[in-house]
Amino acid sequence: MKYMMKRTATRKGEAGLTLIEVLASMVLLTLGILAMAPMFVLSITGNQHSNRVTSLATEAQLEIENQIAQGTFATMPYVNYTTEYNGRYAIMTYVNDNTTDPSVPNNVYEIKVLVYWYDDANVSRNMEFSTYASKP
Repeated sequence: MKYMMKRTATRKGEAGLTLIEVLASMVLLTLGILAMAPMFVLSITGNQHSNRVTSLATEAQLEIENQIAQGTFATMPYVNYTTEYNGRYAIMTYVNDNTTDPSVPNNVYEIKVLVYWYDDANVSRNMEFSTYASKP
């Protein structure tokens, strides 16, 4: 027994997409993708910048913790300068008390950590962190 499939006839005007319609949709899709390309570049650059800022903030926090753990300082004001990673950034630490800065309360040290670096566009950037620690 043979099975014959009945072929459905197409109506007039329902023959499918023309080559021009396919070409036009491909051009629109390409323009949309090209319009989004700068956004990808900006997101990569932003991620690199935020990664650097986060790592430098961590370095500054470690420096503050080291100064608090040190406890006492031989001279006031205490200044320490550190350059790390082949000169990519510098950390300056300042410790003051009320003998060198009258705005600092009695029996505490003011610890400031300044971080300087150059970004990929060779623009100078910096951050400052400050805290107080009680004298031992």
